Amino acid sequence: MTELEYELMKSLEELNLKYIDLQNSKEMRVGRNVLFIKNAIKKVHLSDISLILKKRRGQKIIDAKYPGKKPGDNLRIEDREKNICHIRSDARVAVYTCIVGGYDKLSDPIFANDGYDFFVFSDKKVKSDIWKNREIPQSAQKLKDKTLINRYLKMHPFEVFPEYDYAIYIDGNVCVISDISPLICAADKGKTGFAMHQHVLRDCIYEEAEACILYGKGNPKKLGEQINRYKQEGFPEKYGMLEATVIIFNLKSQECKKLMSEWWKEFLNSDSKRDQIAVPYILWKNKYQISDVGYLGNNVYKNPKFQVESH
Repeated sequence: MTELEYELMKSLEELNLKYIDLQNSKEMRVGRNVLFIKNAIKKVHLSDISLILKKRRGQKIIDAKYPGKKPGDNLRIEDREKNICHIRSDARVAVYTCIVGGYDKLSDPIFANDGYDFFVFSDKKVKSDIWKNREIPQSAQKLKDKTLINRYLKMHPFEVFPEYDYAIYIDGNVCVISDISPLICAADKGKTGFAMHQHVLRDCIYEEAEACILYGKGNPKKLGEQINRYKQEGFPEKYGMLEATVIIFNLKSQECKKLMSEWWKEFLNSDSKRDQIAVPYILWKNKYQISDVGYLGNNVYKNPKFQVESH
């Protein structure tokens, strides 16, 4: 990277951090809620107003029980000297996402690394100057469920990108802002062959499961069965948690391939539709710690290399 490119990346990340801070300010949150309620009243969508109030009550309960972790650090462009990437210069990198059923609106990256290929798997052709459309493989299509299709592609980079060395999965609501090449190294620094952000709030899947049930996320009944099974097997509290919003895979790592396969099987077996709950369990079963996973930061929502929009 030239000095000019470095300064450009630094400026992009600084601007993005200011944007993120603005979007998360109290004034913006209050304003969004007021507009949402105002529009709901106009359209007589009382259920929307009820949903906001329910979420606010639920969040207060969660905040009181689980105050959450302190905001942490993310890898920034200034860290280039201590995070020099040692991957081969000719290594092939695929960046990909999956949008099914129009769930997210895909944004073109603000900055796209030279030599990286950007792919989108979707049931509808996406118009983009950067994202290349790829057909959803039959192995995923036969699942006939948009959540399962998305998770299948998330957990099967080895199947869809056999010709690549690394793959970067991002959720459809994530926009790439800056140079993401330093993140690649994180997949090699851990013992598992993949890298993720730590969960922004919680470090315990039991607390996360309670929050999901409170919000009605996933399948509450199956989620309860899933964590009860984990308790019976001796899975510990406060083991740690990961965010599955951005994942870096070393596609030459057989251990990564094994763990992704087990993650998929456990995700299907649990039927809870909450993939992040199953990751720590799979790591524990394979005698890994959360710290053995490559580290991308502990707040993906404030990572200056990305913008994460609400679904």
